[in-house]
Amino acid sequence: MSYVEAHFNHADEARMCEIKLQSLRLPSVRMTEEVQTSPEVGAYLLQAEVPQQMWERVQVIIQDHSGLPS
Repeated sequence: MSYVEAHFNHADEARMCEIKLQSLRLPSVRMTEEVQTSPEVGAYLLQAEVPQQMWERVQVIIQDHSGLPS
């Protein structure tokens, strides 16, 4: 398992990405709102544990929703 974090500027983008990742039945997916420390980092953080065989698929879903993987 690998761990992924993605930052989003808008709650609706983060929520839609969260729903899609949950539909993949990943063991741990959660979204939290962060205090924005810089304008380059989104205010919403999505975190998930990802099996290695699904890593590329998860990255594509995050990018489709304007997430910034970290």
